[in-house]
Amino acid sequence: MSEKNNYATAAVGVLIYNHKDEVLLIKNPKYLDLWTIPGGKVNKGESIEDTAKREVKEETGLEINNLKFISAENSLDYKYFSNDKHFVLLNYIAKESGGKIKKSREVSEYKWIKPKEALKRKDISDTVVSLLLSFIELTNKEEDHSFKAKYQRALAEQQNIIKKNEEDRKEFMKYALSDFIEDLIPIYDHLKLSIASLPEEEENSAWVVGVKHILRQFKKLLNSKGVEEIDTKDKKFDHNLMEAIEGEGEKVVKEISPGYRLNGRLLKPAKVIVGKDK
Repeated sequence: MSEKNNYATAAVGVLIYNHKDEVLLIKNPKYLDLWTIPGGKVNKGESIEDTAKREVKEETGLEINNLKFISAENSLDYKYFSNDKHFVLLNYIAKESGGKIKKSREVSEYKWIKPKEALKRKDISDTVVSLLLSFIELTNKEEDHSFKAKYQRALAEQQNIIKKNEEDRKEFMKYALSDFIEDLIPIYDHLKLSIASLPEEEENSAWVVGVKHILRQFKKLLNSKGVEEIDTKDKKFDHNLMEAIEGEGEKVVKEISPGYRLNGRLLKPAKVIVGKDK
């Protein structure tokens, strides 16, 4: 037996798909009227990828890219060639990238067809059936991955919207009562003024004690809603929080009416008299 016949022959088969995810089936006169795919023997000194591109170009006129190896089959009785019986079949999937399809000595017919439609046919070679199944599985995985990525992006966007809405809601709630509180503050101030200048002998009277108790409750309620009275006693004049109605200088010498902040935002400036440090 010659050395040549001691070794199996390597051959490449390529399932080609287009931008519509249709696959190319051809009829080769060698294959007993079965639908098959382009391919052929690997030449000495030729890479498998170069073989795939060459065979596809020679048989169909098409150019391909994105070659993906799918499987290798050991065929001990490959009936489609008279001289070689033992083949190692290297199966690939590739995308059409150019050229114009044509008939040739090895392509008597051709058709583009959806993989699932192709699987319904009875006149397709076994190798093509396994490749079609691999292509469907591969495509579904890519679609699943794409869908998962889109879902994750949509979920992240939804969570950001929920977070933003919650922040907006909290911000709104912080200041939603501002108008109502502004109406309450003059009442609170008048209550304070009503006992600020009482004669000493009346400070322990029942009605004064009652008013002071109401004032403490009033202050506690305002504080719970984020209202803070501006401290002006012996403070440096702050134009952001105070309004000077008399005097010159940078020190507060007297408060005429108190000021308030609501959750850090100025609600009412304190009206003060200013003077110079002694």
